[in-house]
Amino acid sequence: MTSDKEEIQPLLRGLPDVPSNDVTRNHGISKRNIRNLIVANTILGLVAISEIMFVMDLTQYLYARISSQLYGSNFSSPVRQPCSKNASSPELAKANKVQALVSSKLLYLGLSINLPSLFTTVLIGANSDRLGRRFLFFFSITGLFCRACVTTAVAFFDLDLNWLFVGFVLNAFIGGTFTITLAVNSYTADNTPASRARTLAIGLAGAAAAVAMVAGSLGGGYFIQLVGFSYPFLAVSGLVLLTLIITAVCIEETNPEVLGPGSDRQWPTPWQAVKSVFGFYFSKSVSAEPGLTSETTTSAVSVHESRHQRDIHDIMNNQSRLAGSNESVEPAVEGQWNPTDRRPEYILGIVVFFFSVLPELGLGTIDMLYVMNAPFCWEAKKIGTYNTVRGLLQKFVSLAALRGLSAVVREEWVGVLGFLSMACGFVIMGLADRDWMMYLTPAVGLLASLASIVVKSIMSQRAPPGKQGSLFAGLSVLETACMVLGGLIFNNVYSATVTVFRGATFFLTSAIAALGALLMVAYIVVIRRSDNCRTYTGTIQGPS
Repeated sequence: MTSDKEEIQPLLRGLPDVPSNDVTRNHGISKRNIRNLIVANTILGLVAISEIMFVMDLTQYLYARISSQLYGSNFSSPVRQPCSKNASSPELAKANKVQALVSSKLLYLGLSINLPSLFTTVLIGANSDRLGRRFLFFFSITGLFCRACVTTAVAFFDLDLNWLFVGFVLNAFIGGTFTITLAVNSYTADNTPASRARTLAIGLAGAAAAVAMVAGSLGGGYFIQLVGFSYPFLAVSGLVLLTLIITAVCIEETNPEVLGPGSDRQWPTPWQAVKSVFGFYFSKSVSAEPGLTSETTTSAVSVHESRHQRDIHDIMNNQSRLAGSNESVEPAVEGQWNPTDRRPEYILGIVVFFFSVLPELGLGTIDMLYVMNAPFCWEAKKIGTYNTVRGLLQKFVSLAALRGLSAVVREEWVGVLGFLSMACGFVIMGLADRDWMMYLTPAVGLLASLASIVVKSIMSQRAPPGKQGSLFAGLSVLETACMVLGGLIFNNVYSATVTVFRGATFFLTSAIAALGALLMVAYIVVIRRSDNCRTYTGTIQGPS
């Protein structure tokens, strides 16, 4: 294993330093970088709190509102979902009808935001390196504010539920949760070196979001129980507005290539934006050298190139000994590295990332439905406590394990361990018929989140500095697609198998995670072969 200090040293002595306005790429993480990361994680936490409160309030509001329309019940307070094994119970029949209508409404609302977000994320992500990180943060949070305001108006003035689509569509085209993720990931990449420090920073962002979601879930649940549905929507609007103010005041621009108002550079067309985001996977001309842009011909800051440094030094020292000198020679080198075609590496990387996020994002609320019904019949309070403990344990144990294991093995193999933990956890959940088996599920799957964290970090470390925004835009598009595709697949599987074998959906997600582990091993092999197949073109000046 190499130390962090070795990872950030120039690998060919005699070459000029890599020109960069980002001090983190060559000199570690400064106090200013730490300050930027704290601000970004604070914003992410506030967004996570508002988002979990919004989702909880909206789901219960729709259930109560539709129940009122059908059966004339009061919808000013939350409605408890009955759990009964008696299929002929009239209350259960009513609840099932309301649940079906709420599920359909949530599905359409989800499609109204996720499908347009696929295009918005591509266009905004492709221009994020030109527009800058400040714009990306502000743009995304503005979309959340529009959605919160429209939903608040619907709740306070008892408007038709179809007005909700206005806020959701505005959120989709202005920005939303996935563009927030894009902003935070790009900002993290700007403020961390291309090393395992970036992996830890990405993991820390996930942990901050998890803590915020726990706080929002607990606080939001009591708030809804206390005052009903309208005021929590108003509180979400105020919280998002506060986040906008913090963004405007505290977020500083970290991308030196921002397109200023007086610039004569042209904006890309939509097709060029698509090529920019997905060019990693189809364009042979995209360089993958960490810290090496197309304008520079200097050494890349990567531990994988240390072999080339040693080779050149060995050549020079052999020449020196032949000349009768015992002194070590420091070669002067001019030229550039010639990377091989990296498309297979990028394609396999995004496929592995797909398998790492599909089980988590695609399942949605299926695990909640799983424990709400027989044989568990968990109430909302118990479900909330379970999700709170599971979320905190998984995020913080994963973060501690990432830091500890990275000192022992390469972080790529930590990703494999994450996939295996995920697969085993889903197997136990699929077999569960007792409460203790459900409690065992998160214990076995504690390291599951490491899979997506490690893959995302590796892809970021191996992408050019000027392409970080485009890279994370592609990953955000994929996450959005996983929500749409996974929702369609897993919901249909659950509906078709719930009366035969309730755990079939979780066995499917376990198989996906196991396949992801195999693909991760293949990804490691491809990366190493790619690093070992590089050539150097230039002039080596030895002793006279």
